[in-house]
Amino acid sequence: MPASVCSKLNIEPQKSAVHIVQLDQTKVQVLGEKNSIIIILAVDPRVVQRIYILIADIPEFYGLILSRDWSKKLHGYILTD
Repeated sequence: MPASVCSKLNIEPQKSAVHIVQLDQTKVQVLGEKNSIIIILAVDPRVVQRIYILIADIPEFYGLILSRDWSKKLHGYILTD
């Protein structure tokens, strides 16, 4: 999640020891993380996913927040490893 979105949502991130390295070997500054965020799909409330979000120094237009449109494109299901 971009730091600017985190600020707009008034989320207090916890410290994080995670490091992100992009494919071009540049580092992205991780400002913190938020653990145990529960996502329940609107199309099927039985589908529940617990995630954690990294707050990073990235542009807001990256748009990394999950939306209803995103879950609809997956027909209401989240697949994870």
